[in-house]
Amino acid sequence: MSSNAAGVGHSPAPRPDARTGSGGGAPGEGTFSPISPSQPTVEESPAGQATASGSRRRRSGGSRQSSKAGPAHEALLGSWRSSRLDLQLRRQEWQTHPFRFAPDLVAQLSKRVAQDCSSSGKTLTAAQYVDAAMGLYLPRTIEEQLNLAEEFLLSRETDVGTGKQASHRVSPEVFALAAPLANDLREAGHARIAVHVYSGALDRFLRDLEAEGPLSK
Repeated sequence: MSSNAAGVGHSPAPRPDARTGSGGGAPGEGTFSPISPSQPTVEESPAGQATASGSRRRRSGGSRQSSKAGPAHEALLGSWRSSRLDLQLRRQEWQTHPFRFAPDLVAQLSKRVAQDCSSSGKTLTAAQYVDAAMGLYLPRTIEEQLNLAEEFLLSRETDVGTGKQASHRVSPEVFALAAPLANDLREAGHARIAVHVYSGALDRFLRDLEAEGPLSK
């Protein structure tokens, strides 16, 4: 038989089966290998992201995240930042207003300022605490102010008297609320009640600070 007839009668060589991956095709070019039992299967997470089964999922909100400051700390830090900017940029938006507080609250405030200055490394002032306290707890209506004064008086076994006065530099928002308060109460027939209203707001704030702990750096 001649050489040019060598291929006659033979069927062509089988083509590689793309389903089995035989035939030496390059990976990723229309072929794939059967999944080995040792390989983790892939499943869709509820968010539509693929995750390997058997792998440990990342914990949400792990211990690496620092604890967030409480409302009292946030208010204090806000007053601290705003007060510093007002001084450094010479905006002169903060104004001085006289406040009367129960004498024991004045002592507590002074002690708390010193503690937070030490724990946080920040230069804090009593005025920033007063601003934060009034911003959080000083009511806007006379009815609410009288309720706060009553709550404060009921929490005391001794008479506050006229209180201890000190002037503090406060934000425009607090000044607008605190400046007319004593006169508004007087016109409504409740003279000399402002000291109890101011004291009630400061007392609440100092209690919240105590519950939240020292101010951190």
